[in-house]
Amino acid sequence: MPLVAGRLDLRKYLIREDGSSVSDLPELPVVSEAVLPFDRLKPNDLPIEKPERVGGYTTWMVLLAILWVAGLAAILLVRRKKEDVEAGEAAAGPLTLADRLRPLIERAQSGTLDEHGCAQLERLILAYWRRERGLGDVDAGIAIRTLRKDPVAGQLLKQLELWLHAPGQQEPVDLAALLEPYRNAPDLREEVASQC
Repeated sequence: MPLVAGRLDLRKYLIREDGSSVSDLPELPVVSEAVLPFDRLKPNDLPIEKPERVGGYTTWMVLLAILWVAGLAAILLVRRKKEDVEAGEAAAGPLTLADRLRPLIERAQSGTLDEHGCAQLERLILAYWRRERGLGDVDAGIAIRTLRKDPVAGQLLKQLELWLHAPGQQEPVDLAALLEPYRNAPDLREEVASQC
């Protein structure tokens, strides 16, 4: 389809398969004439399209502000919930050593106490009785042998050894009576942590 009016020779636009010259071919004339008058030719109008959204800075700033406020609110809620839990624990009164020992002893009695729990249970009992009997500066091995012979401290120590080292070979035990000496003892978490 010619785009220019006038006489054209098509030989200039042909190529042989073997790439040789096409000058020996006869002239292939084509005459093209303009369809529209000269003064009527003008370019088509371009469609005006709405541009895509430009920028977005304001949107990003609003989104970041919302995320910042949400994060701050989450931090404040978590802190408040933690303070409420601590206040509830304080209102319920401090835990006694018996309160701390009961779940550990129940798990030891049922045979479901893991190594970490066993170590924690033994540390709590030994720390309490070493303090009560003035054995804080005595070697741990000597303190344990001394406490086994004690009529009060020895009860739970001997029972604990049975639960931990000879499971299934003990008789049922009255847990309330076993924990009675620890009923008014304070929680020793800080003291035990300082000894570890």
